[in-house]
Amino acid sequence: MLASHQSSQSWQRHTIEMSRLIMPAVIERERELAHSKWFPYRFISPLRATKHFADLYREGYRDYVRKNVDVELGESVKGLSLQIFNQPSGDLTQLWQARQRADDLGVPYELLISFGFHFASRRRWKNPPRPLQLFGTKKSGVAWPAEFEKYRDEHLPLALDRMSGPAQYRTENYRGLADQDEFRDRLRGRLRESVKPWSSTIGQQCVEQRHLPLSSVVELVPEHLLNSVVERVRDDLKSGALDPVERECLPEMAFVPGCYGTYAPESSSVAMCRSCPFAAQRAELTVSARDQVAASYGSNSPVKAGQDDRRKAGQRRRTKRCRDKKKALAAAFAVAA
Repeated sequence: MLASHQSSQSWQRHTIEMSRLIMPAVIERERELAHSKWFPYRFISPLRATKHFADLYREGYRDYVRKNVDVELGESVKGLSLQIFNQPSGDLTQLWQARQRADDLGVPYELLISFGFHFASRRRWKNPPRPLQLFGTKKSGVAWPAEFEKYRDEHLPLALDRMSGPAQYRTENYRGLADQDEFRDRLRGRLRESVKPWSSTIGQQCVEQRHLPLSSVVELVPEHLLNSVVERVRDDLKSGALDPVERECLPEMAFVPGCYGTYAPESSSVAMCRSCPFAAQRAELTVSARDQVAASYGSNSPVKAGQDDRRKAGQRRRTKRCRDKKKALAAAFAVAA
């Protein structure tokens, strides 16, 4: 289960870590993905989401090796370095971008990862796919998206049925947020399509998980069944057949969207930030986090600063080689003269 609560301190800590590890251009995309990603990921930080993606990828990688290479080897392979989040690297950036692509598709990470390894296995790839190869390669052509669409349509409804959190989507925490309304609309659409008994779906979604208020669901039940369905739900609750999750009223900070750490008034997408009910709070925390990053690392973005330093150092080396070559030529002409 993904933890989805955070305090101002953890908010800033994750922002600082992102700035330390990832280029600004990559982090910038989080604003675009904040409301397209699968529902449980919308209230956690991009860093935590990427760590969760990494854990699921490692599991998929080991399972792939066990089934397609060697059973014993599959117990020991890692798939990703256990220190991948310790410092900036190309592997970390690719992992981060793979998670972002899954968010863009709006699917659970385990669904995307499972399909990616399944796709590679069916085509007998020589090596297990790396994170970005979960989306196919140049040779995959139209095969990957076509097959993924069928796989998604088959498995996504079940993922929605089995979703048990986070608490931001439960009735006691409803605040009229766009993500909450979208989730409720998706669930109601799923209930219309379900072949399960109405008492079962209502018991799960309205009583056990409290994802939907009863009033918004009973209108979906055929009128001639309504009384018997409500009575059955009441009986199941009294008998203990239904087991409601514990009520948990969340603090304000728990509803900050998963793009946090990327508020940028100077950005062209500032309108998106201004419409956010947490904009003022995010702006204040972001400025504070950036100040801490600059104080600790000498730059708002240590990764970009390091890249710029390496580029400038390379340019200085090339300039020096060019000047040394000119001096050597000049000296050779002088001797010849």
